Amino acid sequence: MTTPTPVPKMRDVVRQPTGEIDTDITAVVEDPDATELCLLVSVDGVVYSHPLGAGHAQVIGRSRSCDIVIDHPSVSRQHTELTTAPLAVRDLESRNGTRLRGKSLSARTPTPIEIGEAIQLGDAVMLVQRIAPARGRPWRGLLLDGRLAEECARSARSGQGFAFARIHVGEDVDPERVEDELETTLRGTDQFANAGPGQFQVLLIDTSAAHARAVVERTVARLRAVGISPTWSVAAWPRDGTTAEQLAAHAWNALRASGGVMERVRALIEQIADSTLSVLVRGETGVGKELCAEMIHRLSSRTRKPFVRINCAALNEQLLESELFGHERGAFTGAHAAKAGLVESADGGTLFLDEVGDLPPSLQAKLLRVLEDRVVQRVGAVEGRTIDVRFVSATNRSLEADIAAGQFRRDLYFRLCGVTVELPPLRERVDEIDGLVEAFVARAAESARRPAPPLTAEARLALAAYPWPGNVREL
Repeated sequence: MTTPTPVPKMRDVVRQPTGEIDTDITAVVEDPDATELCLLVSVDGVVYSHPLGAGHAQVIGRSRSCDIVIDHPSVSRQHTELTTAPLAVRDLESRNGTRLRGKSLSARTPTPIEIGEAIQLGDAVMLVQRIAPARGRPWRGLLLDGRLAEECARSARSGQGFAFARIHVGEDVDPERVEDELETTLRGTDQFANAGPGQFQVLLIDTSAAHARAVVERTVARLRAVGISPTWSVAAWPRDGTTAEQLAAHAWNALRASGGVMERVRALIEQIADSTLSVLVRGETGVGKELCAEMIHRLSSRTRKPFVRINCAALNEQLLESELFGHERGAFTGAHAAKAGLVESADGGTLFLDEVGDLPPSLQAKLLRVLEDRVVQRVGAVEGRTIDVRFVSATNRSLEADIAAGQFRRDLYFRLCGVTVELPPLRERVDEIDGLVEAFVARAAESARRPAPPLTAEARLALAAYPWPGNVREL
């Protein structure tokens, strides 16, 4: 029987999926190139380390006669057998079973495992790790040098995808702040490592590129909310590579490019979301201007108030005036009852004026007065009504050219564009196409109640080469 050693504190988060055991396993991994192995066991919030020899199979269970003892009522007297050459586990007809990758193992049948894979024995969780006891260097680059290669090999056998992400923050940032956010957003099966000052590596197991990107974006948003401005990248197997070297290279190259235009756009949106400035969103048709406006509203303190939208090109002048500003009863033929306009309805929230460049000149003057006085007057009304509204506008036109041609008021333009957000066309952000396509395909497949078909390499190349004149809407 081996004597368990309490594990020192250097976090390698290995938790079970939602609905199973939620356990943090804490470890110091001395050297990613080490050949010596240890078994980490977590039960009832306590973590123990057991050295593993390269010799005979080791029986794990509650009985004192076992090679490795886990003294817990959920563990059978002789629960599981572990071998290191080859690395495998075999359930010994235990009462609560041995679970791997979310499934119960067949009794008495050896099942290959990977280093770092979580194995559940009743309420206990264990995993095999490399360790070299001679030196005390904290875990650094382990995912890159060890776990990443192991996960590539596992995915090659199973066909299940995974992703490798890098998140870089300033070297002066307390790493525990980043670790806390990672622990909040990652799933139980995901792992992360502090890979040096301000550098974190994340391994997202059994996931698609789109899901991995969404998880990392959620983490980055939480970090920015507490004043940390990271750069980040995601490399997905097999899309971006099938070896550890290919994935690491892709993640590094993508990280260097992550300060690109869309990252700057996202950072600007987060910066201005909670201000009172009017925002003008510009870009070609289909780039996502309305989604940008929704994001500005969602990230602001007005998020619980109305987000009201109107397409200024969709209605004739009389209808548009009534829709925007409202009317009193009898103001015109057919006005049988008083009606609040969209400006008034957005009180406390955000009004999104799509295609604002198509606003007729007479309504431009009336909108200017609303922006200047923060008072709206219904058609046919004598008195105005005070409003508190954030204005976000969008256009695919050159308003400067319209001003020069006398088609758009210069003073209104300056009132609308307290801040301008330029959205680049999809052909200038090709790196986003894969993630968008996977999300759209998954949505369509779910609607059709069928599995989402995988994208071939040829399809991805064709999508990346196409110029997308209709942008995301066309995609």
